[in-house]
This record gives sequence, C-alpha cells and structure tokens, in this order.
Amino acid sequence: MPQSITIAAFTFGAVLILLALTGGKIKFWQAEISEKVGAPMRVISFVLGAILLSFGLLYERPPNSDSEGEGRGHPSPSPTKKTPDDHDQRIGDPTPEPTPSPSTQIDIGGIWRDATGTIFQITQEGATYKFVGTNQITGYMSWGSGTIKGRALESAFRTNLPSTGTGVGTLSADGRQITGTVNDSALRQYVWVIYR
Repeated sequence: MPQSITIAAFTFGAVLILLALTGGKIKFWQAEISEKVGAPMRVISFVLGAILLSFGLLYERPPNSDSEGEGRGHPSPSPTKKTPDDHDQRIGDPTPEPTPSPSTQIDIGGIWRDATGTIFQITQEGATYKFVGTNQITGYMSWGSGTIKGRALESAFRTNLPSTGTGVGTLSADGRQITGTVNDSALRQYVWVIYR
C-alpha cells in the first residue's frame, strides 16, 4: 500500500481527534469548521480518528515483529557481529562502514524530514524514485520523481503553492542526509537538506 495513504490516514485521524476534543469551531490555514459539533459526533470523530491515527502509525510494522524494537526496519540489538573472517567484534567498536561503490544501488526509500517540519515519503524502484512531501503545520505539499546515479540525485516536482521545479542533491556517505539545490518556480533557488 502506498505510504501516502498511511500519511493521509494519520493526518485525517489527527484532525478528527482534534475535532472531537475541541467540539468544533476550528480554523486551520484556510480550512474552517464553524459549527459546534454535538456529543454523539464528537465520540464518533474520536473513535474514527483513533482508528485512522493507529493505522497511520502502525501499518508499516511487519506481521512477525515483536514489541522489542523490531518492525519499522529496526533490527533487534545483538551483542556481537561477525566480521568476514568470522571473528567476534563488539558492535561499539569504531569500524567504518563501507561506502557503496557507484555500481552498488543505494537505498533512499523511507521517511525523510527537513528543518521546516515537512515529511517526505520516498518510494524507490531501482535507480528511480517517487516522493510525496507534506507539512502539517503550513499545509505545504509536494510530489515528484527522480533518478539516482551513485550518490547523486536529480528530481522534478510540483507543489500545491502552485509551483513546479527541479532539484539536484547528494546523499551523504552515511546515507542519513541529502543536501542539494532546488529551483522552484515560486520560491526560486534555495539550498535543501533532508535527513532520516
């Protein structure tokens, strides 16, 4: 199931819970609920909001994960790991991780964030990727696609401002940050950093 559906479920669930807690009279950005909501609708909003919020938070969890840190791509901690020559090595030892060679496909799929609070869900297929960015505070949304060559990324996108644009970036050696330059038809050129 596309990650954008889980993001939408999470967002809509949060709005329903907010509606249930405040009883209506909400104005956020350009959306407004001007009528007070009765008690039965508040209960229904809360229950439906909790279901959608839970779906948005828990959908990624693999069916065989336990509650001790597995799921969402996080392996369970283990005290040692084996090196290629099968000697035990303590995990905390400062052994540098190998940097992917240009022929090795890097993985940028998953959830990324920027300093403004925008959350980007990236879905990768080989050397191409698609993304959806949403900012719950400002209402900003963007979506687009791009290509990956080594650690270099190129993309084209649209936003709800409305605007269109292109971007180029580089994945850090540890794979946890992308830094680049964006050319946006509304916001012009700016430096862009996202991290996971």
